[in-house]
Amino acid sequence: EALDPSRVHLSTGGGSDIANHQHLDQQTPPMDIPTEQCDESREDMHEVVELDQVTQPPSTVKEIDHMSKGGATEERRSSRLASKATRSYKGMSAVALACKIVGEYGDTREKQMTGDDVREMLTALASFLEVEPKDIYEVMEMKGKEGTEWRAASDKEIATLLNRGTWKLVPPDPTVKPIDSGWTFVVKRDGEGEVIKFKARMFAKGYTQRPGIDFTETYAPVIKSETFRLMVALCNAWGWKRMQADAPSAYLNGIVKEKIHMKQPPGYVVKGKERWVCELVKTLYGLKQAGNEWNEVLNACIVKMGFRRCVEVDECLYVMSDESGPVAMIGTHVDDMPIIARDDKLMQQICATLKQAFDVTIEDLSHFCGIRIQWNDQEQMVTLSQEAYIDEMLHRFEMTDCKTHRTPADPNVVLTKEMEPTTATEIEYMRDKPYKELVGALQFASAQTRSDVNFAVHRVSKFQRNPGKAHWKAARRILKYLKGQKKLGLTFSGKGISFDTNGDGTVTMSPGIEAWTDADFAGDSDDRKST
Repeated sequence: EALDPSRVHLSTGGGSDIANHQHLDQQTPPMDIPTEQCDESREDMHEVVELDQVTQPPSTVKEIDHMSKGGATEERRSSRLASKATRSYKGMSAVALACKIVGEYGDTREKQMTGDDVREMLTALASFLEVEPKDIYEVMEMKGKEGTEWRAASDKEIATLLNRGTWKLVPPDPTVKPIDSGWTFVVKRDGEGEVIKFKARMFAKGYTQRPGIDFTETYAPVIKSETFRLMVALCNAWGWKRMQADAPSAYLNGIVKEKIHMKQPPGYVVKGKERWVCELVKTLYGLKQAGNEWNEVLNACIVKMGFRRCVEVDECLYVMSDESGPVAMIGTHVDDMPIIARDDKLMQQICATLKQAFDVTIEDLSHFCGIRIQWNDQEQMVTLSQEAYIDEMLHRFEMTDCKTHRTPADPNVVLTKEMEPTTATEIEYMRDKPYKELVGALQFASAQTRSDVNFAVHRVSKFQRNPGKAHWKAARRILKYLKGQKKLGLTFSGKGISFDTNGDGTVTMSPGIEAWTDADFAGDSDDRKST
């Protein structure tokens, strides 16, 4: 959809996906906006893309060489913007979003829109078309507020790397093959989907590393979801203090044991030393061994504080105890560390030590790995939910505007292998359906906080090899159910429950755990196994 600088005019293309949608010109007359108002608004406009002016992909050797050297970034960006505009955004097409924005200002035929109104509308449309940059050359050529944000993020990343002494410039060594480096850009959002910051990351292209020469060990554990939920439940039941530490640029704390040379980061090559390379002193994102080296450094720091690593339960759970039992716990998930402690004094000591060692940021334990944590100290309850993750799934699988279901599965439908596609028509129908992707996304939600869909997700997971239309419909039904019940979560109550510490360091819960189970004898019609 195009925007005329001197006359804001929204029009639909022939491929609108809105049912029975007439041409916008027939419903809402063009809005006459003074040119000076649009000029003022254009300063905040990130990108204006006309779909009929999209540059075609390079076809000649000269054009390909120009693109590979970072040129033609505007053409590449316009192509991606136009591609995104033709798709849907949270279930709405570009036309639907435009109509929604215009509708927020009332009847434009009776109301003269101000410059602020125009600016807000243009910014919203620009956000709709927002695409994260693909390389540093595109960032350098970007204009407006968006370009300023990305360049500031890139400068901050380079400054951080230099201040930490991540590498030292040395002349090239013919016996050491340098690896490449690159950039990645992403908009960071919180658990509710709100934009937090623009993040730029310079990384090493570790896929060019040679095993046994450039790296050896790569294993790096993360905390199990069960362990994290146990920490939350214990903190709630015991009334402990809780915080979360986030180590910025965590991998930069690891020490490189091998001799690794890397090409200078694109866009920040030192003048006069263009042929020199970076000899890595500390690990960098993208290196094969980066996670392993960071885990070793973090483990040494936490153990030095007096914590014990619970290798027999979870390598990423650390417990500090005294003669009375546990007094503090730390979990580690790459650069995120949930911390619970018995009192404020101990919590402050732990946070101060981590801050001195890794310059961590300390905040309340309200979000962790996409899980929202809602504490109710007065009622001694805590709830874990994934509302933002469910919204992301709905957007990803283009089901934002779908109807909801009251149950995750149809009790009258039994999924079997006989429902797998057999005819050419059925096979073609399922060819482009992201069945495995949808099932995988549902499995993550069910494993974290949505145990109410465990059985339904297990059923659809059995047919990933050759799913049919009925299986696809069943998987989509689960997501429709989650949409209608996305505010539900896993709730822990500490009332009437006590955790007593034993002399050997173990914990006994009172009253004991009660569980129920059921079995459907020979319920699987494919192999007659009980379910």
